[in-house]
Amino acid sequence: MTSNKMRNLDWLYRTKSQNRFLAIMIFKFLFFIFGLIAIFSQVLGSNSAPILIFLYVVMEVVSASYNKTRNLWESFHRELELSESLGLPINKHIDILPCLSKNEKTNLDMDDSYGTSYFANNTSSVSDSFKNTLESSWWSKHLAQSTSTLYMAITICIGTISLIAVFYSIQHLNDSKDLQTAAKVVVSFIFMIFSMDFIKLWYGFHSFYVGSEKIENKSRDYIASGCEDKLDAYSLWVEYQFIRAQAPLIPQLIWKLKKDRLNEIWQSTH
Repeated sequence: MTSNKMRNLDWLYRTKSQNRFLAIMIFKFLFFIFGLIAIFSQVLGSNSAPILIFLYVVMEVVSASYNKTRNLWESFHRELELSESLGLPINKHIDILPCLSKNEKTNLDMDDSYGTSYFANNTSSVSDSFKNTLESSWWSKHLAQSTSTLYMAITICIGTISLIAVFYSIQHLNDSKDLQTAAKVVVSFIFMIFSMDFIKLWYGFHSFYVGSEKIENKSRDYIASGCEDKLDAYSLWVEYQFIRAQAPLIPQLIWKLKKDRLNEIWQSTH
């Protein structure tokens, strides 16, 4: 498989992972909207519980598919970066190719739009490996920072609405002892748990930002010292990959909104 097709395959599976992550966010949003309707109105009536259960089950199925797709992409992407940084061989594409649909295989053969290297330094020397890790961590730091800020705002909004829903339901439970009101209290507490999931996402992106900044600083130190130790280059790369693997996937929308500005900054400062 040519290097262009390798990069196309990487982009294809990254996009596939991002689309599944987006689907999870859409179902979370629908869960939130239907939950609000169930608490503050009588529109859904007794159908609210089955609808919320259905959305939750679908969300879990999509989440499992996302985790599988992302794990395949992460494994392949790590090998591709190692190949471009240190000249190591790539084998993980063997695991991805059988998972492609007929249409995806066609796009892989025809589309060369992403057939370019990720890095400004496309040789396999140790010094360029440090520069490539610096470039990756620099991009990750800025993208994770933007995403963390966005999810912090979402978490505050959803957490506030969830608290309002809880107090509203409890207040009405004191006024009326019917089962429907009691059910609303249960739904409102589920909302609280739901908002906790967004706290986890926010913390994941924030940790990714902090970790990427740490790797960026280490990369600069190695470059400044003129280090040519291949083991140090590989160890730093592994440390960065471990941090990235623990983090949620950066949404494609954030990357599209920030890429031009970040490209401009990177090219003018490095």
